[in-house]
Amino acid sequence: MNQDKIKNVAELIRQADAVLVGAGSGMSSAAGYNHYHCNEMFKKYFKDFEQTYGIRNLSI
Repeated sequence: MNQDKIKNVAELIRQADAVLVGAGSGMSSAAGYNHYHCNEMFKKYFKDFEQTYGIRNLSI
């Protein structure tokens, strides 16, 4: 992007009443969440699902 476009987008953001951010797993991963592997958090909160349904992680 060139500087003029960046400045234009920055100004539009400043003028906006709100900004909606759509994010995938990158933001949750950056926050420390790991939904794709069987880890301690999964074992702690989803132990019953693993035992009952064989679900081993939250990506299923």
